[in-house]
Amino acid sequence: MANSLVPAFVKINSVSAFAPHVQILPTNQWNDGAGDGDFEAHSGSPIAAATMIAALIDAMKEFFPASYQFNSYEIWTQATPDDLPVLRRATNISEVGVLSPVGLQIKATQATWSFKTTEGGVSKVVMLDVGVSSFDRISSADVSAEETAFIDEWTGVGNAWAGRDNGRPFFFQQISYTLNEKLRREYHLT
Repeated sequence: MANSLVPAFVKINSVSAFAPHVQILPTNQWNDGAGDGDFEAHSGSPIAAATMIAALIDAMKEFFPASYQFNSYEIWTQATPDDLPVLRRATNISEVGVLSPVGLQIKATQATWSFKTTEGGVSKVVMLDVGVSSFDRISSADVSAEETAFIDEWTGVGNAWAGRDNGRPFFFQQISYTLNEKLRREYHLT
């Protein structure tokens, strides 16, 4: 279904030194089961939800300062675009960023990771209050080892992350860095 969170999605709740943030990340079908259940991976095999989410957060921590904390995640399902989402699991976690903030811009920054999906759509992951040393666009020729690890986690066929068209994110396009104007207003920077 184009541009929808059907059939499932994950909310990652976190807080920077400046404000709380929520990421909403589409997934394939979620199935009830032990622990936090599992997702139907793009490979056709199930993957434990807790394992998949923890691996993505581990890859994301590299871009956030130590003052940034990942507090919890929620697993939601939605039968059709017209149905209300249903909360299936909520799990507290305590993970922090690992980036040293020395010399970096952090307050009100935004990193937008752009991918193409196997269905031809667009998949984006937005990170707020990330460490930024340059606002230059990052293309596939310029990615670091940490960026490659995140790309591999987001696009992995053994995972169930999806675009809003239900396609698997598979082709990395770019990372663009900017200042988030809404956050600048919230943080009283303008």
